[in-house]
Amino acid sequence: MEKYDKVAILCYLKKDNQLLFLLNKDNLVFNQNKTNKYTYFEGLRNENEFKPQNTAIRIFYENTFNSFYSLTEIEQYFNEITPFYNQKYHLYLYCININIQNEKIKLYNKIKSYIKCTFELKNGIVKDTLIFGKIPNNIPELNFEEDLKWYSISDILDRKNTDIFKREFFSCLIMLLRDTDFVFDQTIV
Repeated sequence: MEKYDKVAILCYLKKDNQLLFLLNKDNLVFNQNKTNKYTYFEGLRNENEFKPQNTAIRIFYENTFNSFYSLTEIEQYFNEITPFYNQKYHLYLYCININIQNEKIKLYNKIKSYIKCTFELKNGIVKDTLIFGKIPNNIPELNFEEDLKWYSISDILDRKNTDIFKREFFSCLIMLLRDTDFVFDQTIV
């Protein structure tokens, strides 16, 4: 096993002869290094994590706000995935063939929008600006942003769109596409 500092999860789907990627906007207040650009789900390895698979399970669970699958389902699926290692970034990239229902994407965007409006970063400390509890079903004053959405490979590779994607993600995707041993065909979750 190679040395790793972080793990990323790239969700993809083959649909109507297109390769689509489910990308997340890097803009949560908890992340002091946020870029406000689209990228895969990613996170750093904790000190007590020695296997990239364990890090990937935690990262996916945390970054999706447990809105896609249960922890047990995530653990089972990650047992079957062989990650791609990017030496430049010391990163294990897990590619998941996933078919997320639109309702789950809307729920994710609703949760993330709510979190973004209820927390703010002041002097490096995250402060709760409202009472955090259950997410209301209808918040009329809240703008629900499309922080999680599907992009086609042609959208990502289109030169006029390159500034909306995080550079590290773009670089890893290009390396992955050039890797002749990797095929986007693992089982759909």
